[in-house]
Amino acid sequence: LASLGRLAAGLAHEIGTPLNVIGGRAETLLRKLTDHEVAQKNLRIISTQIDRITRIVRGMLDFARVPEPRLAPVAVPEVIRRVVELLEHRFEQSRVRVELAMSEDLPEVQADAGQLEQVFLNLATNAIDAMPQGGALRIVARTVIRSHPDVAGSVGSFLAVAFEDTGQGIARENIDKLFDPFFTTKDVGKGTGLGLSIAYGIAREHGGWMDVESQSTRGACLTVYLPMKGVASRADSQAGRLAS
Repeated sequence: LASLGRLAAGLAHEIGTPLNVIGGRAETLLRKLTDHEVAQKNLRIISTQIDRITRIVRGMLDFARVPEPRLAPVAVPEVIRRVVELLEHRFEQSRVRVELAMSEDLPEVQADAGQLEQVFLNLATNAIDAMPQGGALRIVARTVIRSHPDVAGSVGSFLAVAFEDTGQGIARENIDKLFDPFFTTKDVGKGTGLGLSIAYGIAREHGGWMDVESQSTRGACLTVYLPMKGVASRADSQAGRLAS
């Protein structure tokens, strides 16, 4: 993953500079060739594809540069409500009903509120995309006792935040690939396949993890697990992986 991150950062830099030049020239020609209908049409196509590449490059940079979290006590229900508010218009447009199931007295976690917001935004957006005909999204936050999948023999308290949708579900053969960088089941141009991998990386940086449950055509549930007591170090996680 570290090598992939360095590769992504290098590619993003090398692609970004000529891309800016191409985009600038296309915009200049669009302004000059106002009376040339065919040229205008082709230049708009060029601009659209440049925007698409730019989103991919931005996603590569986000994947390569996930910063270490700035930890502070965070009330997760407040972050969830903020995400729902930010996406309110999209929920209405997509005819998605949102249900929150969480107690107001949930304990705070040591986390980076901005990074958690990014994780929850990614999960909520993916749920919307999975319900093109509308549906329901249930967001559940609760405390659980679990063993950490990356730390052998560990059992602890975690705050689990689950996003349960009534969408199209995930095919069994795709579940193990869901958090892989650049893997996506969306149509061409609809996604880069980096959102969930970035979200998973953030969860890992916080000492937690993510998992998924789904039956094809019957919805999906993606859950983020955050440790209740501090953050498991990456060195400890690596030791756990080696031990297992």
